[in-house]
Amino acid sequence: MVDAADTVTLSVMQRNALSLSGLALGLMPGTQGAWIPAAAAAMAGLMVLGVWTQTTQSRLPIALAVWTGLAIAMAAGFVVSQWSRGHLLQAPAKDYFGFWALAGLAALLALLVEHRAQRGPKPVTVALGMAAVAGLVLVFVGVDSFGPRRFEASRAEALPLPATLRLVSFDACAASGSSGNCTAAVVVTAADGAGKTEVLERLAVHLRALGWPLVAGPAGYYGCRDTGGLWSWTQHCLSMGTGAEPQKHPSDAVVVHIDNE
Repeated sequence: MVDAADTVTLSVMQRNALSLSGLALGLMPGTQGAWIPAAAAAMAGLMVLGVWTQTTQSRLPIALAVWTGLAIAMAAGFVVSQWSRGHLLQAPAKDYFGFWALAGLAALLALLVEHRAQRGPKPVTVALGMAAVAGLVLVFVGVDSFGPRRFEASRAEALPLPATLRLVSFDACAASGSSGNCTAAVVVTAADGAGKTEVLERLAVHLRALGWPLVAGPAGYYGCRDTGGLWSWTQHCLSMGTGAEPQKHPSDAVVVHIDNE
């Protein structure tokens, strides 16, 4: 005789509530002021947790245990990805989205195991779930599928400036290559009318305080930083000097170039 407790699965209300709880994952990027990633994270959380909770036919304790494991793994993945680590650059949103894609694939694997035990959803349902999670995978893979993983330099890598310096412009991709690399340009002048040499020295002090291991050379300063996170990313290398710059920039400006290799 089968115990009734062994046949209890998630109710419709429970499935909907647990699926919608995935929207809360969007709060984490929101604390960084990253509103576009926050919206994407909310949708990703809804997708990954929903694939499991809306489809599983496992007993209630198992269904809740898998949901809890997925939710904790996704939250922990975000924290580890975005954790500040000394002079390392903060990883882009694609870093934790890549880990979340793996969480989605784990949910699908659990559903396939469930189906193999002849308790779970039909193969077509799992196939639809796989198609949904595939979209999350594409967010991570993007244009880096056939080369190094890169991301554009962020404003936080050089800004905000101290009161003695004035920002003229910031371009995250002032120059680009065929393999997805970009060189950011941060154009800076003195707030008090000081010359380029003084601006360069002030920038060196400021950027070193931000974590750039700058080395002085004949042409100015140069230094590279690795990126933290869960995956491997190309270095970002910074260079600046007092040499001639394009005429579109003020004559007394120093241009900070940040290349993502």
